[in-house]
Amino acid sequence: MIAVIENLCLIMVLLACVCLTAQAEGWKGISPGVASRADVVRLFQKCAERTGPCEFEHEGDRIRIVFSSTVQDHFYQCSKKLPADTVLLVEVTPRLPIRLSSVRRSHSLRKLEAMGKFSGYVDERAGLVLKTYKNNVVQLNYVAPAAARSRCEAYYSNLGRFVEVVTHCPPVTLEGPGAGVTTGQVVSFKANAQPDPKMTLVWSVSAGRILSEKGVEMSLDTAGLGAQTLTVTVQARGSCSVENSLTLQLLPHSP
Repeated sequence: MIAVIENLCLIMVLLACVCLTAQAEGWKGISPGVASRADVVRLFQKCAERTGPCEFEHEGDRIRIVFSSTVQDHFYQCSKKLPADTVLLVEVTPRLPIRLSSVRRSHSLRKLEAMGKFSGYVDERAGLVLKTYKNNVVQLNYVAPAAARSRCEAYYSNLGRFVEVVTHCPPVTLEGPGAGVTTGQVVSFKANAQPDPKMTLVWSVSAGRILSEKGVEMSLDTAGLGAQTLTVTVQARGSCSVENSLTLQLLPHSP
């Protein structure tokens, strides 16, 4: 009897492991919805800096990773509920196309709506969204598996958006102070862009120190600067890239 119970326990453990593996496929140890920036740094020695997009090459493939701290929380409020550096997406553009038939052997794929010359496929449970061209996979998007997607449902509500073909890049607008600012003040800026799950905002300034970047907002410290014209630039990088700049006149501090 004891042996039977032990065997049943072993079978249950093995089944649990199989289910966990199927639900958390991810990319090379990075499982979106669970992994963090620290995991990316540990495994690939990349993306330690938080001031720009996480983009690099690995074995000839182009990799792009989106974290909850860089996603547009104006559109995806759930990102605020996650740890700041949770991986939400791993986009892989292979050096050479992959035959769609080879992916079908290990995945249950559902075809998405046609996108001109391209097609999209998704494996809901594994969290894999493919962009294909003439039966070749030209882009793989690893998202949170179905079991973990509830942590940020708004971000993953339309998986087809991860493989959309963008023919026109909508502009990004930039809001800031409407008048001159006295040096030494902390100034806030806000970017407005179309919602895009792949988009990250990259801020740069001609002078001063960026204090924080959160969602679509940025705070700039002008302490120590003299009277001058300051330029703030935001670049929206996602399915396509676009940028906008704003100039601000810094006024001398009154004694």
